[in-house]
Amino acid sequence: MLKIIIISFAAVYLSASAQAQWKLISGKDEVTSLNKLKTSTGFIGSINGGLEIPFGDLSDNSDLGWNIGATGGYVFNNQLATRVDLTYNSFVPSPFGRTFSVITFRGDFMFGNFGKKATLAYMFGGIGMYSVNIPSSNISVYNANGELISTVHIPSDSKAEFGIAIGGGIGFRISNDIAMFGEAAFCQGFGSKPDVSFIPFKAGIMLTP
Repeated sequence: MLKIIIISFAAVYLSASAQAQWKLISGKDEVTSLNKLKTSTGFIGSINGGLEIPFGDLSDNSDLGWNIGATGGYVFNNQLATRVDLTYNSFVPSPFGRTFSVITFRGDFMFGNFGKKATLAYMFGGIGMYSVNIPSSNISVYNANGELISTVHIPSDSKAEFGIAIGGGIGFRISNDIAMFGEAAFCQGFGSKPDVSFIPFKAGIMLTP
């Protein structure tokens, strides 16, 4: 039920982001004093954190996760930008599950509104490397009387694989070059088992040119 609620929220969020982006690009958004300022190219970056929902093999071990990360990139004009995204993702183990962590290092291509309007909206897609780490764990087996029968040690495991992401975000300026933002994406890794796929929800502070 929790996943259905959050997935529904993600669908509404991305739809609203896309609609806001279209309004901004088509010039239908309300004009504010910030709109009158000249747009400049330059650095764009953020610090962020949030929650995420695992899918596939990750969902067999966890129901929910959290993330923290940072981005840095360059705005080429009002509609185009690129960035590098580095994020640490940790998944809380469910009963009988194992702890997973995934470090994503990805390059994104961004399309949207990066001008001096009060509201920012953008879509993005990217590729990069996903580093999956599974620490070692011990599983204890007890009988009906609560007596320990055996303990099974499961060794740690790690792998690096190619991954992609696609998503969108929306932000609100609190000054000429600082905005509060939120974004969501679908991330998918491609490699051997376990399968890595999840949806991160992020919020944070963005620096814009």
